[in-house]
Formats: sequence, structure tokens, C-alpha cells
Amino acid sequence: MKLGSRDGKARGEKARGGGMLRRLLRNEDGALIILSLQIFLFMLITTGIAIDLVRVEERRTLIQNTIDRAVLAAASLSQKRDPKLVVKDYLTKAGLGYIANDASFNPKVEGSIAQGWRRVTVEVDDKMPTIFGPLLGVNSLAAAGDTQAMQAVGNVEISLVLDISGSMDTAVPDNPDCTYNCVKSKTRIQHLREAAKTFVNTVFASANGGVAAGRTSISVVPYSTNVYLGPEMQEGFPLSNDFTITPGSGYAMPQCADFVASDYDTLQIDGKTPLTRTMYGSSYKYGDTLGTLVSNNNTGNNPAQVWHNCLDTVQNRVIPLSDDPAFLAADTTGFIDKLTVSGSTSIELGTKWGLALLDPSARDEVAKMSSVSSSFRETKPRPIDYDGDTMKVLVLMTDGENQYNFSTLPGFRSGPSGIMSTLGVDTLGSFGPSATTASGIYYHDASKTSAPYYKYETGTWVARSAITKTTQEQQVQTATCTQYKNSWGQWKWNSCSVGTSNCTQISATSTLRTYTCKKTVTIDVVTEAPIYDVSYDHLYQVKNWNLNTVAGLVGKPYGRNAGAQYDLMANSVLARDTKDARTKKLCTAAKAKGIYIFTIATDAPSAAKTLLQDCSSGPSYYYAVQGSNLSTAFASIAASISSLRLTN
Repeated sequence: MKLGSRDGKARGEKARGGGMLRRLLRNEDGALIILSLQIFLFMLITTGIAIDLVRVEERRTLIQNTIDRAVLAAASLSQKRDPKLVVKDYLTKAGLGYIANDASFNPKVEGSIAQGWRRVTVEVDDKMPTIFGPLLGVNSLAAAGDTQAMQAVGNVEISLVLDISGSMDTAVPDNPDCTYNCVKSKTRIQHLREAAKTFVNTVFASANGGVAAGRTSISVVPYSTNVYLGPEMQEGFPLSNDFTITPGSGYAMPQCADFVASDYDTLQIDGKTPLTRTMYGSSYKYGDTLGTLVSNNNTGNNPAQVWHNCLDTVQNRVIPLSDDPAFLAADTTGFIDKLTVSGSTSIELGTKWGLALLDPSARDEVAKMSSVSSSFRETKPRPIDYDGDTMKVLVLMTDGENQYNFSTLPGFRSGPSGIMSTLGVDTLGSFGPSATTASGIYYHDASKTSAPYYKYETGTWVARSAITKTTQEQQVQTATCTQYKNSWGQWKWNSCSVGTSNCTQISATSTLRTYTCKKTVTIDVVTEAPIYDVSYDHLYQVKNWNLNTVAGLVGKPYGRNAGAQYDLMANSVLARDTKDARTKKLCTAAKAKGIYIFTIATDAPSAAKTLLQDCSSGPSYYYAVQGSNLSTAFASIAASISSLRLTN
């Protein structure tokens, strides 16, 4: 039988099949291919996701940058188009029109031009289709963006403090970079007029278009030796009347105010009581001795000279809280175009008045000023409190360093000067700075009880009884005289003490006649002389002597020279360091209250630059420019005041 052979064959084939399977299971050839395919798939997915993430970040950045620019343009109060359309235009031009045209896209606009503020808010929630995301079931990624911009005019109070000293009349190069053979077609004051007008018009540009009407005010404070207040300011800040001007003397009643050191401890100027009016004429310190004053021809108090304590220039008066750009900045006819130059530089006085008109303490004074808009006096009285609702700005400009200002202290302005004359009321004869020994002139000091009169003629102090006068009087002398008849029948006079030229017979006999005789004689009579006060008014206005000269005459009885006595009678600040320190003190106090201080040094020396740098609110608030670049500086400041900003 062949059955067994078939079974054996089957068992052999089965054994061979099992061996192949075992060999296949033990074979490792091709195993890395599977792992590589797995890694490749993982890398493909990871790289794809990275690409999608880069794409979505690029899209998000584009969206964010575009909407940032869009809201800035749309929120600007100078933007007249519909803010929503402005935003959509920006998106469309950036290739994001599909977002702008989406019905769900709706920028949020708050406020209006008329309200003086506008805020634009944009939120974008874009879905960017992914390329590789579907491998993980992510078909899109979010590219969101949101932003907000706001411009608000709000309440703005500005004090524009402008240097109009004599050096502002200097011609400056048209090209600031020119150093040789430069064309100089304009002076600094001409450049200043143009720059200040542009500044005013820029600041008020919104208001002229209906933006924030009644929110912006500008006070203009021109300054030189002093600050001329003018009639508008004196309604709120009246000046004292402790002296008068004699009609025909040529002097004008000054319209400046005097301050003392303690006044610079605060920004406030209190107008509840009259401020000390600056003295008329010249109280400048010309020299230390009478001899110097005479030899240098500096005794005069000439009404026409420029060395006045307060220059009589109504065109340079202070303009408080104006909201009228046409009045301030109209070409040729506006206030700024009428500014003139003269005098020295008193930066601290300009700063004092500029800051006082920003300080809320001036509210009662401003309320009395009829030139100020009723909205600033009644509706919401200004200056407004330091409450964060109002931007307060001081713009301080100069072309020079602090120099000097001068006045006469109360008590040495009017009334008796102490100088007295026996020659008559206000009569001094030849008495003067070069002839102080003239007779009949005295100085009276009541504290010297025994000898209170200084006699200039002898340089000694004498009693009142020593001031005498000698007059001649006529006296009639009478005597009884007689005549007798001599042996020849002739009548002869006996001795007669008064003479016999004026005799009247009173009796007679045959041998004797009796007469009453008279004679008129002139005799010297010494009596106490009357003495008259010589007033300061007479010395300043009639004799036309300045304070320095009068001080020399008043100080002579005490052995004091003109300079030493001047220091006792003057309210003058002649040292730059003192004036700089007062300016810095004011600036420090102002910045502490949140007032922004912009400063402009125009062709200024180093001392002025240092002072203005210290006074400014920071490096970006300080400008050092040449005269022809004044407009650039003022334009930059105007732009800063009306700054536009992203709010998140």
C-alpha cells in the first residue's frame, strides 16, 4: 500500500512551511522603512502646522498694524469723513477687503467733532483657512486683532510768554546753517510774529472748525524789562495809586506791578488788594557816587529815554484768556503783529504772570475781566482746577539771559523827601548833584532831636534855631529938637540926634523954638527862617533827577554814597543769578502741579539755555533754535498740545 508514503510527504511539506514562517518572523530586513514612514508623516504634520502658524501670525500682524493706523486716522478730529468708512478703506487697501466688506464688521465710534473728542474701537476676528491643519482636523486658525484710538481736545489753557526785549530787533540769517555773508531779511521779532501766529491758528484750528468751542484759551504775556498789564488785566489786578503824575511832565502812569522775593514762593498773584504799581521814570542804578552820575551824564529822569521802569507800550499789554484767534493772529491787524521791542530781559516776571493766569487762584480776578469770554468767566470759570480734566501749558520763549528790572520802593515815591529849602516851596536854587553846598538847603531827620537839620552848605547838623534869616526893616526915629536965636538975631539948631531934615514945630518963644524931628533908618533883623519841604515829586518830575541821583543827595547827610543809599530806596533786581533762581522756583512749583512747560531758547547764550532746559518739563519740551527756525519750534509745540494717541 502507498498510504504511508502519502502521509510522510504531507508531514514533510508541513515541516517546510513552518520553517519558512519561522525564518520570516526572524528576518529584520526593511524594518526602518516603516519607522521612517511614521517619522516622515509626523514631520510633515508638524512642519505644516508651523507653516500655518507663521501664516496666521503674519495675517494677525497685518491686521493689527492696519487697524492701528486706521483708528488713528479715523479718530482724528481733523478727519471729516465717516470714521467707519476710513477704517474700511484702510483694510481694503491693505488687501483685507473681505474683512471690511463682511456684514458683521462694525467699527465702534464714540464722541464727535462738536463734542471735542472722538474714540474709535475696532475688533477683528478673522478665520484663516489652514493648509495642513486638516491633517489634525483643524480647518482654520483665528487671526484676531483689536485696537482703540482717541483724540480729545478737552479743556486747554495756554500761557504764551514772549520775549520782546531790544535784542529781538536783531536781524538773523535766513538760513540757520549760514555762517558767512548770510542773507538776513528778517529780525527775530518778525520771525516770532510769524511763528506765534501760526501757533495760535494751529491750536485753535479745531475750534475754528467747530471742535471744542469754548474749551481752549490762550493768554499772551509779552515781557521785557517788566510786564505791561494794560486795561484788560487791571480790571482783575488793580494797581496802587501811591503817587501821581503832574500834567505836562511828560511821564505816563506805569501799568506794571512790582514784586518782592517772597512773591516767587507761589504761583498766585492776589488781586483782592491793589498790587504795588511800578514807579515811573528810571530807577536804574547808574553809579555809586554823585560824581560818577554827573560825569557820565546819568542824573536825568528823562521821560523819553528807554531806561524806564515800565515801558509805556499798550501794544505790548497782556491779553488774558482769549478764545479769539482772529484778534490774536490776524495778519497785520492782529495783536501779535503789533508787538514791538525795547528794554531788557526779565524772564522771571514773564513766567510769574504766565503761570498766574494758569493758576486756579486767579479765577476771581478773571471773573472781573470784561475782555474774557463769558464762558470762561461764568459757564465754567477759568482757570480750572488742577483736576486732570484740563491741560495747562506754559510756552516760554527768550533770546537772551536774565538782565535786570528796577523800581522805587513805596515811601520814596511821593511826598516829603527830607530835603528842605529856605528859599521857597520846591525851590532849590543852584542845589544839585554837582553843587550840594548851595546855601539854604537842608536835610531833616526828626530822630536827631537836638540838631535835626543837616546843612548841605557846611556839612553839619544844626538846631532849628540856627536856621535864620536876616531882613532889613525901616524904622522912624523921633526926637525933640530946639532952635535958639543968637545975638545977631539968627535961629540956630541945637544938637539933634535924628537930624533936622524932617521937623515939625510944636512951640515957640521969642528966643526958643521947639520941634519934633523924625528920621527913617534901615536896620538888619535876624529871625528864624521858614523852611519848606521839597517833595519827591519835585525832584523826579520838575528837576528830572532819577532815583540814583536823589539817593545820592539823600544819603549824603549820613555819609552814604549814592549806591549804598540807592539799595535802601530801590526795589531792583540787577543780579542774573537772583532772577534765574526765582524763575526756576516758579517752574518747579508749576511742574509739581502738572503744568506742561515748553521752552524755546532762540539764539540764546548758554546761561539762558541752561535756565530754559531746567525749567522745561523734560528734554523733549525744550527747544534750542536759531531765529529763522522759530516757526519749527512753535509748530512742534502746537502739535504736541493736540497730540493723538493709541489708548491700548
